[in-house]
Amino acid sequence: MAILSNTFRTGSAVGIREDLDDVVSRITPTDTPIYSMAEKETADQIHSEWEIDTLRAPGQNAQEEGDEYSFNAITPPVKVGNYSQIFRESWIISGSMEASKDAGRVQKRKYQKIKKGIEVRKDIEFAIITNTASVSGNTRFFGALPSWLTTNVSRGASGANGGFSQGTGLTVAETTGTQRAFSKTILDAVAQLGFNNGANFTDLVVSPYVKGVFAALMSDANVASLTAILNAILARPSA
Repeated sequence: MAILSNTFRTGSAVGIREDLDDVVSRITPTDTPIYSMAEKETADQIHSEWEIDTLRAPGQNAQEEGDEYSFNAITPPVKVGNYSQIFRESWIISGSMEASKDAGRVQKRKYQKIKKGIEVRKDIEFAIITNTASVSGNTRFFGALPSWLTTNVSRGASGANGGFSQGTGLTVAETTGTQRAFSKTILDAVAQLGFNNGANFTDLVVSPYVKGVFAALMSDANVASLTAILNAILARPSA
């Protein structure tokens, strides 16, 4: 189809206004489950300490009537500590930029303050799960979660626990063993370890890969049969 001669089209125009939406889409995930669930309190020093006490293993306890009492030695609690870590995210906006009108207002101070706060929170979550030992000094690192785990763990070949060192007052990074495919067998074994050691698991935080495998476990034959039984009970008419 022919174009009429001298038709002025958009390709030659210089004054067309841009069509920029005021809605700004933020596509980066913002979830920080471990940081969000952790209890928060104020630290008065750069190094905070606390004590860990344990109960002795249970055993048979039946004493002879009239027996002369003997006293057991008291095992003192273990004192551990961790260092604070400084997190920072900065930005700068000129007064003229703050006063100007822009689409979505993503370049304004209030929006950037919220955005940078989310980014720092994600940095903290990253620091919590990264296998990092605690470091003292002017540039401090807090001992991350993997460096504290010494029980209720399942490691691959050559893997070794880290833990808190009473000699240095610092945590030691774990030694990552040979990676294995996540399975129900591993999950059940760790759950049993936790129960035997007094743990009370209420949440499961995993990687996207493990989450996919865990979702597939819901089709396990035992789960399916239990679901069928529960459905039958719920469908039974009441007396």
